[in-house]
Amino acid sequence: MVRRLLQNIDDVAQSIFMLDMAGTFLLLAGLRMVTRLYYEEFRTIEAGRLKRFLIVGAGNTGEVLLREIHRMPIAQYEVVGFIDDDPVKQALDIHGIPVLGTVEQLPKICRDRNIEEIAIAMPSASHHELRHVIQVCAGAKIRFRTVPSITDISQIRDVDIDDLLGREAVQLDLDLIEAFAKDKTILVTGAGGSIGSEMCRQLCNFNPKLLLLIEQAENPLFYVERVDYSIG
Repeated sequence: MVRRLLQNIDDVAQSIFMLDMAGTFLLLAGLRMVTRLYYEEFRTIEAGRLKRFLIVGAGNTGEVLLREIHRMPIAQYEVVGFIDDDPVKQALDIHGIPVLGTVEQLPKICRDRNIEEIAIAMPSASHHELRHVIQVCAGAKIRFRTVPSITDISQIRDVDIDDLLGREAVQLDLDLIEAFAKDKTILVTGAGGSIGSEMCRQLCNFNPKLLLLIEQAENPLFYVERVDYSIG
C-alpha cells in the first residue's frame, strides 16, 4: 500500500512538472510574440513619413534585413520591394513584400515607385556582379548602401572602394615614391588614358623636375595637357 501511494505521488509530481514546463514555454513564447507584434505593428513613425526603400537581393541576407527593418523601435523605412536576377524568385512575396524585377529594371522601378533609398544585400555576389549593381544604382541617382554580410545586418553602410577591389587595398609607401620622383625627369607612356593621366596627377604631388607625356592618340593627350598639374 505504501508503495502504491508513493507511486501515485510520483505520477502526480511528473504531471506537475510537465504542466509547469508547458506553461513556462507558452508564457515565454507569448511574451516574445507580443514584443515582436509591438515592434512590428505599433512602432512610432519617425518624422511622420517613411522613406521608400528597395532591397537588391532577395536571398537570406535580404530577408534578414527586411525583418530587422520591421523590428526597428522607431520605423524609418517602408520596404517597397526586392530586386533579384534569379528567375525563380520573380513575382515571389517575402513576408508580404514582392520581388519587383531584375537589376536591369531597377531604374524604371525606382521611378515608377518613387524609391528614395536602396540597400544592396548581396554579400556573396562576385565583384563583377557587385560592380554592375553599383553602376545601375548610381545611374538611378538614388542613395544606395550595402550590407557587408548576413552577420552584420545592423552595419549597413555606404559602398566603399574596398567593396569593389576583391582584395585588400594596397598601402603606398609615400616616402619611397617621393625619393624616386622628386627632382627627377619622368617619362609617362600612355599618358592620355585613365591610368596614365591619374599617374601624372599623382606624380606631380612629389615635385618631379620635369614630366614628359607620351600618348598615341592625339585627343586624350590634348585634354591631359590642358589640366593644370602644378608641378613644384
